[in-house]
Amino acid sequence: MIDEAHGLGVIGKTGRGASEYHHMKKTPDIIVGSLSKSLAAPGGFIACRADVVDYVRYFARTAVFSAGLQTVSAAVAGAALTNISEIPP
Repeated sequence: MIDEAHGLGVIGKTGRGASEYHHMKKTPDIIVGSLSKSLAAPGGFIACRADVVDYVRYFARTAVFSAGLQTVSAAVAGAALTNISEIPP
């Protein structure tokens, strides 16, 4: 698991975070992060297999009272990710 709350968009040669910075050959099983740092949107994310997402959704107490991401926030984060992905290696 990698926590990209402060690394995504900031570290690594092209801003792709800790796995790029540390030259990891394998994609981490779980990536969590914040949209509110370099992606300029409220909220956070977890990127992993669907069964892990389902487990977190049903058993993580912090997810019980959370709300869905607003459309405009998703658009802002998506645009920021597009900008990061366009940085040449």
